[in-house]
Amino acid sequence: METEKLNQTGGGDSVPDIKCNVVECHYNKNIMCNAPMIQVDHSGVSRSTNSEQTKCETFKPKA
Repeated sequence: METEKLNQTGGGDSVPDIKCNVVECHYNKNIMCNAPMIQVDHSGVSRSTNSEQTKCETFKPKA
């Protein structure tokens, strides 16, 4: 139970599987995000009400 709580709050080792269709990203491995940490932020608004108003700040272009 304690491990589950740590993983949900970022204190554990496990990162959930995250599908990503942005194949131009360095962290995209076979349509899955392979980043060690993911940060999502607002995109042009102070309060998001849909997915179009969010953006992945973890994106890094492929070299």
